Amino acid sequence: DRIKMSSGRRFMHMDVDHNHDDDDNDGDDYDETEALGLVDNGIGGRSAVRRPARRARDSNSCLPKCVAFTFLSLTCAAIGFIVGDNKEQVGQALNIPSQPNAAQNKVLSSQELKDTFKCPSMDETPSDGENYDDDVFTWDYLANGTQPEMDDLQTFKDTFRDHVFDGRVKTYAAFKEEVRLFKKQYFAPYLKSGDVIYESACGIGLNLLATLEILEEEEGITGITVYGNEYIAFNAQRANTVLDFMFKDAGNGNEVGQICPGDSSNLPFVPDNAFDLVYTGYVSPLWDPLQFDKDFEQNYKLLKAMCKLVAAKDDPDTDDYFDALEGGNDDAIQTALSTVEAKKLLSIMQERQAEWVNRWVVEMIRIAKPGAPVIIELLAPPYCQKKHDWGGVDSDFWETGVEKYGWDVVPGSITRVDPEHATRYNIVMLKNA
Repeated sequence: DRIKMSSGRRFMHMDVDHNHDDDDNDGDDYDETEALGLVDNGIGGRSAVRRPARRARDSNSCLPKCVAFTFLSLTCAAIGFIVGDNKEQVGQALNIPSQPNAAQNKVLSSQELKDTFKCPSMDETPSDGENYDDDVFTWDYLANGTQPEMDDLQTFKDTFRDHVFDGRVKTYAAFKEEVRLFKKQYFAPYLKSGDVIYESACGIGLNLLATLEILEEEEGITGITVYGNEYIAFNAQRANTVLDFMFKDAGNGNEVGQICPGDSSNLPFVPDNAFDLVYTGYVSPLWDPLQFDKDFEQNYKLLKAMCKLVAAKDDPDTDDYFDALEGGNDDAIQTALSTVEAKKLLSIMQERQAEWVNRWVVEMIRIAKPGAPVIIELLAPPYCQKKHDWGGVDSDFWETGVEKYGWDVVPGSITRVDPEHATRYNIVMLKNA
């Protein structure tokens, strides 16, 4: 079943094993009437693209068309965000942390980091997070079978490798083997024994554990100190406990700095230029980017209907609506208008998702040392491209990120890595030295 996402946490299966229809069959089960009904009922009065009044077009005047087109364009900000090229306005609207100039900030040593790094005081997970849902917290962390047995650490050690964790569908052992080659090729070359790494949105810490086990097994790298953040305070505590126990048991010099409760899109307590490698195992997309305020299943059903409606109409635009008006057929008018609305909403949705991912990326770049790698694992493509996944960003987002968002990274270093037999992809980039 689909699982909602949380700011700074991945409330979803890390493996793509969902109940969405397979993309290869999308055309076979497409029903335009059903899609139209879903779009009309779903958008209702909350559409970011308000419907122009139905009236005939004067063939000698562009006024109705111009007015409607202008209205469609101006209302892109109707649900609380801005679509445009002015990155300063976009950043202010979304409260994106500013990107500091690395040259003006001191690079922290490992000891200085230990002396200055302080977790925020947060005993409970906030219930007002931008992308948080309490029902999902209960399912993902408290339901039976969603995490290994952790009441007794020795029992945990004996059993966790054959257990799923953090909402995944694969066991720890299977996950570790799946990511082994990538971590060997893209983590190990940038690290040496004694370095310090950071995972954003680390769950109960088992991705960090797998990473350090692989580094030691493949390249003999040990003595790594790990830091990280996890939105769910309860899980941050678990991560500290589990990692400390496992590292001391292994006796290889690895140690826990601190795993803090924190939102991956805003980490003011984490110092600049502090880590030899920064990564996240997944960027959880916005689960309701158009703010329809529906339950999770209804929301994704509506998004799927919009994707199919637009794909079936071959790049719809406002001309389709006015042509339908001239024809006077109510069904054609409804179809054209709903399709134009859907296209505009999907465009807004994708820009919103891009801004959300950017907020994570900006923070990861900021806290990395100059020249250090910043790695994002298992990114999903946009929802309309892969409707059996949860939605994300495509390669264009990364190719234009330096220019659009001012990322402090080497443009030529941004590399897309596609794991074998996977629909998701990884991104590796280097912060400017």
